Amino acid sequence: MDLYQPILGLVGSREPIDLSSEFLTGQLQSDAVQRLRGECPFFRSLANFRLLLVGDLRAVAPDFERFALNTNDYPVIAFNGPRPIQPGQSLAGISFLNWLGQRFLKTPFPSCHLGNTPPEEFLAGIRARKYLYAASISAAPLPVSAEKQIERARQTMEHLETASRISPRNDFQHAELGR
Repeated sequence: MDLYQPILGLVGSREPIDLSSEFLTGQLQSDAVQRLRGECPFFRSLANFRLLLVGDLRAVAPDFERFALNTNDYPVIAFNGPRPIQPGQSLAGISFLNWLGQRFLKTPFPSCHLGNTPPEEFLAGIRARKYLYAASISAAPLPVSAEKQIERARQTMEHLETASRISPRNDFQHAELGR
């Protein structure tokens, strides 16, 4: 969870993507993923893996209608090239958290096949991730007074506790916030 340069991967498919508990549990038990468990806490359990999910873009498509679609035939990003980001428009830290929260904290998930998995379980992972990200922000070292450091530590613990209440099977630890 890099606070200063958040990375977001987009996964697309013409068919619904299988994110059912049954399918993901099987994937987490594969040999390749088993080797990653020690390196990355997100692969330790299904609850932890769901913390990686951000949302379903198709569910919030109306939010993006005014933007041109980037395709291989019309690569808008390549045509427009990089541009400087104006102060206050960067999606990092709290602004990134707020941007995600304004869009991806609702159901349904039309791009996903959830099988028998209730959408609320999927949503719980997304909501818990928001609190883990907030905990990472609070835990970031800053040159502040001892009093402010204590307050930030308290906020970090509150965010971790909230993430655990929302997604009780998640076992993410304070020491893993910077990973």
